[in-house]
Amino acid sequence: MLHEQAAELFDEMGLPAMAREERARARLDRDSATVEREQARLRRERSASLAWRIGAIDIVPWRISGSYLEACNCEAICSCRRIGGRPGGRSTYGECLGALSWIVKEGRAGDVDLADMSVVLASRYHDDEPGSPWTVVLFVDSRGDQRQRQAGLP
Repeated sequence: MLHEQAAELFDEMGLPAMAREERARARLDRDSATVEREQARLRRERSASLAWRIGAIDIVPWRISGSYLEACNCEAICSCRRIGGRPGGRSTYGECLGALSWIVKEGRAGDVDLADMSVVLASRYHDDEPGSPWTVVLFVDSRGDQRQRQAGLP
């Protein structure tokens, strides 16, 4: 479209065809450079934004010990989860409904005591849903205070 507009302008000005083409190429080069500069600026902004967000996350050392239970409606071992670095596949029956649970006997997240806390992660995965997303809900022990519930269990 830009090339057509330039050609019309050059026709109106009575410029020879070769000059028209050279000027159109120069204009396209300038427009391409402008687009490239804008794309680079947006990449820098996204990168800075991501770095800011990552920088805002406090990495807290944590350790827990206790019991862990996992169950779902798939045949054992659940084929839709990543296991040992191997990507998951299709679930046994087309939909995986499951739960992972932790009962913490001893544990800390930074200076927050997590002993005697419980957590359940309920999940749903459907093979034929576009993008095959997981739906998850995290249930954290209501007996915990605000710091314990926000500690990022599990």
